[in-house]
Amino acid sequence: MIPVNRSPLAMAAAASLCAAGTCLGATLYLEEFDGNTNDYNADSATATTSGDWVDFSNRMSSDSYTTASGGTETVLAGVSASNDPQVRSDFGFGIDKTIVTAFALRLRIDSDGNSSFDDSLTSADFSVFWGTSSYGTPGATNVADTNNSLGAPSSLVAQSDGWHLATWTIPSGGLTAGANSTIESLRIDPTNGSAGNGDSFEIDYFRIDGVPEPGSSTLVALGALTVCLRRRRQR
Repeated sequence: MIPVNRSPLAMAAAASLCAAGTCLGATLYLEEFDGNTNDYNADSATATTSGDWVDFSNRMSSDSYTTASGGTETVLAGVSASNDPQVRSDFGFGIDKTIVTAFALRLRIDSDGNSSFDDSLTSADFSVFWGTSSYGTPGATNVADTNNSLGAPSSLVAQSDGWHLATWTIPSGGLTAGANSTIESLRIDPTNGSAGNGDSFEIDYFRIDGVPEPGSSTLVALGALTVCLRRRRQR
């Protein structure tokens, strides 16, 4: 979980955006794939800690946290050794699916096999799924409500060095699929279908955004009021 900046200036800025009709969303979950938050376990059979990200059924090779190719940041990198590679996580805590406003995934894929991340991606090259149930033991087979697809991203923006940022914007009211009220599992398919078998990939981060907590709305208003009063006194 990421702490929210609750300084008066930050809250006042958020209040101004809300007044303009563009409310800020809080970061509900962030996995930077750097080994410092939820751990990644390449061998799904040994991933027993809730919250672990795992290589489901060992469908990837050379997969681990590593330094990005040609860069300095730490990423999750691997090679698809299956037509259906899956990186999975059980949260171990609930995220209210009705307050989710967006998902974001930053990744790059060497789909032409030239050992360089210079490919232009489409939404068909990868997938993201979520669930209101956990997979049970991490790495286990599917159970009810674990594989709800996000479908094609709302936007897919090409960045430098082959990186792409995929964003899924969720309509007001949040997610509606699933029998339960909270998100309990995630799945990233870093490459899709038979065309993805043997492709190298790197994942930089995965993020879930949502509406501010109820208490945050009050704090935003109080922060804005505090700043206004200070400015009035300084006149």
